[in-house]
Amino acid sequence: MVPLGQHPSDAFAPRLVPPRLEPEKGGDFKSDDTAAGLAGAGRVDSGGATGFPLATTRPTDPEPSMPDALELLETRRTIAALQLAEPGPSDAEIRRLITVAARVPDHGKLTPWRFVLYRGAARAALDARLAPLHRAKFPDMPAEKAEFEWTRFQRVPLTIGVVSRAVEHFKVPIWEQELSAGAACQNLLLAVHALGYAGQWLSGWCCYDAEAAAILGAKEGERFAGLIAIGTPTVPPVDRPRPAFEDVVTEWSA
Repeated sequence: MVPLGQHPSDAFAPRLVPPRLEPEKGGDFKSDDTAAGLAGAGRVDSGGATGFPLATTRPTDPEPSMPDALELLETRRTIAALQLAEPGPSDAEIRRLITVAARVPDHGKLTPWRFVLYRGAARAALDARLAPLHRAKFPDMPAEKAEFEWTRFQRVPLTIGVVSRAVEHFKVPIWEQELSAGAACQNLLLAVHALGYAGQWLSGWCCYDAEAAAILGAKEGERFAGLIAIGTPTVPPVDRPRPAFEDVVTEWSA
């Protein structure tokens, strides 16, 4: 049993978890707030609903020391979406996740990414719209694997789509803008880990099929950098072999 006040995932992966951001005094965050006022933070959509508000101030809790930050980076692990369960992040935590995800290098301050939230009752409606497309595209897929695809979004408490919206620019190459979107995905995963949850960076057929991507919320000229599945882990994290320093590092010399 998890001790009172301890996040469920802490039972699997002991680590320093920064205090969670609590809702502001006075109740829930207003749904008509938008992210437009936060410079460089992009835009957040929630299944076609009003933009989700972002935190514009730093938390009052003490910042972690450098060793703690390194420990956070060293202990992040992927937990498969099939192994994520409720509870998912609260509204206040989602606000904080997106704020952290937006703090990435952005050459030219173009904000070449935005975020889409898939959660609540909208998950089943989204799966229902995608399922017929999947059946038509993959008629011979084994039933068990197909069932996963038909319930992809319902299986996890929260999925955050990171949309790359790179544009031609006289100074900033498309490639650099796309890298910024990838950095937003990684920042999001690290923030998920810091709050005591787990996540998996996914893509799949629905990100690359034009009709499916449009259902997910991609507009003309946009593409998904990733779908980040988020929830509470039901299994302990398992590390995988990592490349040796010597295998990935070279030293330039004249």
